[in-house]
Parts: sequence; structure tokens; C-alpha cells
Amino acid sequence: MAVITKTNTPESVESSLASHAFPWASLQVRSSADLAERLGRLIAERNLSQGRVLPTERQMAAKLTLSRSTIRRALKSLESSGLVTCRQGSGYRVAGDSLPATSAPPSQSLASRMIAVISLESHLKPTVQAWDGIEAYVQYTLVESLREAGFHILTINPKTLIADGVAGLVASRPGAVVLTSRAVETHGPELVPALMEAQIPVVTNSSSPVVRGCIRRTHDHAAGARRLTELLIERGRRRILPLFFVNQPLSWQSMRVEGYRTAMKAAGLEPLDPIFVPASGVTAPAGGPEVMSRQCMGFLFDRLQGPACTSEPIDAVLAATDQVALSAAYAMVRLGIPLDQLPDITGYDHNVGWLESPEPIKNWHPLATLDKQNGLIGDAVSAAVRGLLDGSADTRSDAFIDQEVPFRVIGPNPTP
Repeated sequence: MAVITKTNTPESVESSLASHAFPWASLQVRSSADLAERLGRLIAERNLSQGRVLPTERQMAAKLTLSRSTIRRALKSLESSGLVTCRQGSGYRVAGDSLPATSAPPSQSLASRMIAVISLESHLKPTVQAWDGIEAYVQYTLVESLREAGFHILTINPKTLIADGVAGLVASRPGAVVLTSRAVETHGPELVPALMEAQIPVVTNSSSPVVRGCIRRTHDHAAGARRLTELLIERGRRRILPLFFVNQPLSWQSMRVEGYRTAMKAAGLEPLDPIFVPASGVTAPAGGPEVMSRQCMGFLFDRLQGPACTSEPIDAVLAATDQVALSAAYAMVRLGIPLDQLPDITGYDHNVGWLESPEPIKNWHPLATLDKQNGLIGDAVSAAVRGLLDGSADTRSDAFIDQEVPFRVIGPNPTP
């Protein structure tokens, strides 16, 4: 590890001077990740010029009231991203000081090789969700792939983009901006128009109409829901109920409903109106199946035995996720339906391997679940970015990712 010295050398004097003129007010954070993000943004927006000496770890720790280990982790993160360099005895500098301004063509400059990833997720590799449907894995695979290709990655949480933050991001002229799907759902209407007006390429894994005109690499939710519905129809099911947890309309839910209705109408069946259970989170409340089952009991009772139940009750549930599938099964057991008499229930995401089932349905699994294989989507987003900047890949506006395993049959539902 490089050691930042306190000797009275020209470099240490330069660092001392840098400390007095440093934008400390914009760095009031409590974690190394937030500090790295703020410093990275200052570099991207050219508020810290190429070759500028940064204050020492000790100076930063004193000014920001953070531990030196926190400062060190932030600086090392920036160094691994290629935004700063470290030299023995002279500390950290903003990258680019050793290159004359004319030594590289514009396409190879630091800014044009910088990719801004705007996301609500951590880019650390999930420990057990590498194969299921968690968006963090999309981000992990695309970031690692871009780093291996020699790009500099600046990860930005959209919540930290203050009023003039979008303008600052635009002024930094990154080679491209990657917007993950959750960031699009929460901040897309503000971010996308500004980036497109500035003619900064936007690549995303979102299916939202907000990013129409951007480069999209995403999962075909309509096709996935259609396949699962067809599987239920092949098993003789005719009254198939889509079930979602939601606190706001999301584009992927509309696509799922579209796929479900397409399959039902093709089979000559009448689609049922989906159930949308209000949720406190983006797609589900905290508390897992225990809490979620209580929240959807009334909705399911109404379709199974209540006023909304026709002479022919539902015989299958098309659940939005595997967790929703578990919650629906638990809710029906709580309503008095024996486990071996539950209707067919399908999940989505293929994460039943790590979800914890409540004791009354401990050995129960969905009939089938769909593996979105988000790692493939992350690779495709990365390939689209590389195609934009060096012509190495397809840059069509829209492309659904061809999953090698569209869905996997887990069941049939076991009996107790």
C-alpha cells in the first residue's frame, strides 16, 4: 500500500496548499462509499482538475471527522476506477497529469472513457443471488465487464443528485450513462430528457416507456408471463389470477399482464382482472411472506370464497415473484385450504433456493418459476456501451435478451 508521508517536500507543501482550497463543504458524508462517489463526481465535473494533488488521508480525516481507514477505502476505490493515482511519498492526484493534452485522441480522453452508472443498488457481487433476478447482479456484471475493457466507472445514487447535479453530470460529458431499471422508475422522468437533450448516450436495462429512444437491453416480461400462463393452461387451468404487490405502477407489471392476457385469449379463455396488493416498498413490503400473506388474505378470500368469486373459483395464481408466490400459498393455508389442495401457483425470478418459507409451508415450492438470468442482461448492457464507444458491438435501440432457460419447472406442488 502506498504511504502518504509528512516530510517537508515540495509535494507535501503542495498537498497542504491543496487542503486550504479544497471543496470540503460538498464532502460531508459518513461512509467511504459516499465519499468516493462525491469525490468521483467532483472529478467528473472538472471541479478537481487533472493532476491536482489531493489532501492527505490525515488532512481529510481531520476535516471530515472520519477515520483514516474510511478515507483510505474511498481513495483506493477511486484509484481502482482509474480516477486518481497514488505515488510513493507524494500522495494521491487526479488522474491524467502525466499525459499531455494532445497525447490521445478525444475518443480516448479520461472523460470519454468514463461511464456514469446511475443506480440505487450496490455493485458488489451478491453472495447467493447471482443466478436469480436481483438487479444488483445486472449492475455487478456490467461494471466488472466495463472495467475489464478499460473504462472508468463512476457510480452515482440518483438520490444524491442535487438540483444542479444533473447539469453537472451533463457538463462532465461522460462517454455514456447507464441507467438501471430501478433508477429509471424513480428518477427517469428527470434524468432521461436532460441527458438526451445533451446528446449523451443512455444505455439501460429498463423496459419503461420513459427510456424509449435510449439503448435498451432488457428481459422480455411479456414473453415470460405468456410462457408461464401457457404452462398453466396446458395443465388444464382455466381461471388463472395474476397477483402483484405494488406501491406505484411499474412498466414490467404492465408487460406481464399483457403476456398473460395474450396467452389467455389465444386459448379462448377470459382473462381475470389482476390483483394489485398495496405495498410499502417498490414491489413488496418488508417482512417477507409472514407479513405479505396477511396483506393479501382479504384479496384472495374475495376471489376464492367472497363476493368476487363466481360459480367457478380460481384454479391457478400467476405470482409476480417467488416471494409473492410463497405469500399467496401461506395466505391460502391461513384461510383454511389444505396445502395439498392449493391451486397451482407459479413464481418469477427463480430465487426459491434462498427464500425462507414459513413453517406451515416449509416444504412447498411454486409449480414453476422463471429465471431472468440478469447476468446476461448485465453483459448485454456492457456490450452496448462498448459498441457505442469503440464500435465493438450491436447498438440497436431495443433488444430483448434471449434467455437460454426461459423458465424452470420446480413442482409439482408437494403434499405435506
